[in-house]
Amino acid sequence: MTTTKLGDFADEFRHEVAEKLQESGRVAVEHSRANQSFGGHVVKAATRAQLVSPTHLRITNDSPAAHYLEEGTRPHAIVPRTAARLVFRVDGRLVTTRKVNHPGTRAHKFVTAAAEAAAEHFVKDMTE
Repeated sequence: MTTTKLGDFADEFRHEVAEKLQESGRVAVEHSRANQSFGGHVVKAATRAQLVSPTHLRITNDSPAAHYLEEGTRPHAIVPRTAARLVFRVDGRLVTTRKVNHPGTRAHKFVTAAAEAAAEHFVKDMTE
């Protein structure tokens, strides 16, 4: 095989890998939208897949709340920032308080799951 043919093969292979990565990105986004029953808009609409090079797919969620859903939170206090009291409704009843002790949330790992779905799809696609 000559150098030119080898270079053509490498270019074709890189193009094929890029196409399969893009398809894997679509699988990741669809997985995030279809398989999560928590997080509403954060999970379903904000998960993105971006081909950043012919061999690199980035899966992200740029919602400010995504990190807390992905990693979970420890128990923590919620206090007002600009007012003297927190005000909210519970079962239709107005509640005011100076502090709420949040029990924390478990990690949902939805971006990780989307990336794993993309990786599985890519490997399967490349080995067929």
